[in-house]
Amino acid sequence: MRNACNVLYNIREHSLSRITEVEILINSIANRPKEFDKQISEIKQHMLKFHQTKEYANHVPKEVIKSGTRCSSWWSHSSYVRVR
Repeated sequence: MRNACNVLYNIREHSLSRITEVEILINSIANRPKEFDKQISEIKQHMLKFHQTKEYANHVPKEVIKSGTRCSSWWSHSSYVRVR
C-alpha cells in the first residue's frame, strides 16, 4: 500500500510540473481560447490544495515527535506517585 501511495505521489508531482509547462506554452500563444483561463484557474486551485496538503503532511510528523518528546519528558520528570 505504501508503495502505491509513493507512486501516486510521484505521478502527481510530475503532473504538476507538466501542467506548469503547458500553461506557459499556452500563455505564449496570442489567440488562446478564453475557456483556458477559467480551466487553468480551477487547476491552480487544485495545485494549491495539493501543495498545502503536502506541507501539512511534512509538518505533522515533526509535531507528533515534539509532542511525544514533551509528553515523555513530563512523565519521566514528574513527581507523579501512583496510589493503589
